[in-house]
Amino acid sequence: MARLFSLLAGTLLAVVLAAPAGAASPHTVDPSEVSPPLNPGFAPWTCTATGGGPVCRGTEAFSWDGADLGLACGDRPIFTTGSASIDGTRWSLPDGRATQSAFHSDVVERWSLSPDGSGPSLLVRARFNEAFDYAVPGDVSSRTYRLTGGYYQVTAAGFGLVWHDTGYALTPAGPDAPTVLHGPKDSDLGFLKEILASACAVLAG
Repeated sequence: MARLFSLLAGTLLAVVLAAPAGAASPHTVDPSEVSPPLNPGFAPWTCTATGGGPVCRGTEAFSWDGADLGLACGDRPIFTTGSASIDGTRWSLPDGRATQSAFHSDVVERWSLSPDGSGPSLLVRARFNEAFDYAVPGDVSSRTYRLTGGYYQVTAAGFGLVWHDTGYALTPAGPDAPTVLHGPKDSDLGFLKEILASACAVLAG
């Protein structure tokens, strides 16, 4: 399932800054002590001890300018410029095994047939939540995935709403596709060729 900003995914360096032992807070937990390993893209993670186990928080933010979306209107590629911010939280048992992860994403980008964004364009917004629930603490293969919110909300001047994916999707452990869906899913949860004709009708002017 293609994500809104999947084309920009790259190798991110893990940056976990360790404080001197004498300066560490008694309420701080070493991020390396939780399982499975935390996503390095959100480093440095801050993990705090609680009565029920560590709670870890991290943020990932990035932007892009004139990137090739990987889709085209005829022989003209579609370009995208935008930014994304994602806040992540991981809950774990006292022994560090994960029980739940949650992510809140805010994304704004503009699609155009020009690298500099000139000419007709589409405004693409996303504001959604993702949750991973571990049936077996720490076991990635046991996770259930839930997506809620506005995954794609695409508008254009003079057109209003062009297409959107909103609502709810549930993917249980095992399958790689949702088994429960609610709300409109014009792109079939990120299969962008489904909406290419609609997008190109606007971008062609």
